[in-house]
Amino acid sequence: MNALCSQKDKYHKICLKKQNIPVRELCKGLPAEFGTLLCYCRNLKFDETPNYNYCRKLLREVFEANGYSLDYVYDWTVKQQVCLVLALSLAASCTTAHYLLRTHANAQTHTHAHVTCQTIGDNRRQ
Repeated sequence: MNALCSQKDKYHKICLKKQNIPVRELCKGLPAEFGTLLCYCRNLKFDETPNYNYCRKLLREVFEANGYSLDYVYDWTVKQQVCLVLALSLAASCTTAHYLLRTHANAQTHTHAHVTCQTIGDNRRQ
């Protein structure tokens, strides 16, 4: 029971700390619209439905002010594509390396067999 109370106390302290950080500090270096959005969200009542059109409008203003275009390419999409390209490249490299090693091994065996036959043939002539 004591551990449960100390865990509740811990999370309560974290909650208070988060609530007491000023919006200006949280949004330092960000466009003003982020601060406006955060203040709006902080002032919502628990059971109040947010005005999503207003929130989208704030974010759209930042988006357009920074010259972004809606190309549907997101950070996580680019990272996934880079990972896929790297994985395919690695797979191709491994396949190529395997092929080269196998070809080299076959060439070595063939050369070895040729030399051995040649050597045996030379020995028989003597």
